[in-house]
Amino acid sequence: MISGIKSGMVMQRGIDNTCKVFIETDEKITAVSCFDKEGKNYDVKIVKNVLTGIPVGGPYSLFINSEIYNNIYVGDVWILAGQSNMEGHGRLSQEDKFYKKNPNIRCFYMDDHWDSAKNPIHQIEIAVDRVHMDKLNGIPMEEGKGISPGLPFAIRMYELTGIPQGVIPCAHGGTVQEHWDPNLKALGGDGSLFGAMLRRFKVNGSHVRGVFWFQGCSDAWKPQAPLYLERCTYLFSEMRADMGTCPEEGVLPIVQVQIGRWLDYPEGDPNLPEFYWPYIRNVQLEMPKKIERLDTVASLCFSYSDGIHLDSPSQHKVGKKAADAMFNLIEPEKAKEKGILPGIKIDSIEKDDAGVTVRFLNNDGDLKATPVAKGFSLVKKDDFKSGRIIPCKAYVKKNEIRIMYGAECDNIKDYDLYYGFGMNPESNITDEAGNALPGFGPINL
Repeated sequence: MISGIKSGMVMQRGIDNTCKVFIETDEKITAVSCFDKEGKNYDVKIVKNVLTGIPVGGPYSLFINSEIYNNIYVGDVWILAGQSNMEGHGRLSQEDKFYKKNPNIRCFYMDDHWDSAKNPIHQIEIAVDRVHMDKLNGIPMEEGKGISPGLPFAIRMYELTGIPQGVIPCAHGGTVQEHWDPNLKALGGDGSLFGAMLRRFKVNGSHVRGVFWFQGCSDAWKPQAPLYLERCTYLFSEMRADMGTCPEEGVLPIVQVQIGRWLDYPEGDPNLPEFYWPYIRNVQLEMPKKIERLDTVASLCFSYSDGIHLDSPSQHKVGKKAADAMFNLIEPEKAKEKGILPGIKIDSIEKDDAGVTVRFLNNDGDLKATPVAKGFSLVKKDDFKSGRIIPCKAYVKKNEIRIMYGAECDNIKDYDLYYGFGMNPESNITDEAGNALPGFGPINL
């Protein structure tokens, strides 16, 4: 019995641009060979249970003892994880439905088979790992839905690298950080989301290039929100401890999506004050300063398929931008040469008696808002439940925004400045390429 190789898979390349996958076997390896579709033979080796020698590309046929593995590719492999916006409960567009599959962009579907990728790529109702349905009571994907940012991410990575891409979907809607607790991984795929993710990682050679993460909405509640940074930091560190199996490439890169909006949230719920939604956004925006080789991309002003799930155009924007951010983490020099930018960040903040000037980095072209900039507000310190929220006028110019206090504030020092305060802020600022400006605040005035 050999584990770590599957027909149809994308094998993660090593630093020498040949496959580097880790196998487990209870039998002695007596013969191994590999051929491409033209019949060319490659010098593959298995040394200390590590398979190497198959170059980037494919498809290949691999022979190990009496086992035959067909339709093998070598490139980059990505873990997709988080909650429902990564799972993809938005409605598929006509373009999504008629998308012509590319054999070089592949998915390890949740029933444990590899094939060319096409949405929906998450279907927890067919998952081998029973944690999804038996323990967490997962919601099957509705007909006509299933637009995840994972496939647009892989398409863009293929455009940027020119090599095969594989995604391993692991997300589950509605999950909080506690559901992803690494300390439960011993429960395996039937009892733990982390265990399920780790199992899927191992059966595909225990080597991936990075993680694409989209989660946080369900932690934007009173009990969980203050623990989000600590829990997320621990989760990412354990992901890297268990999946960062190629140390010569550095720690496992992670790109996350900042949470967007909740359009139809239940007003009046005491556990959902307006403060906690922007609190999670700001934690996510600041994470790259605290966690190495991590970047955050925004989704704040995009459109929705329902009350909380991004629609198809928005998911395509998020996936593409996440790939650009990831490319900057794995190939920074090439990204610079190609003009590929990471997530938009705050460069500087200047305050005076009349207002605040915020300058940004990594915007692709000038910032813009039509007809006027929306989304800035002053919120009275420690008094966000009172409804004392004052909208601010703002003026956009190139890579900076000038926000004016206005005349309504009794004492400006009693207020904090936010962009995107609350669960459903009316925000509309992007760069010329359509990338969303991240939510931020509080800025202490």
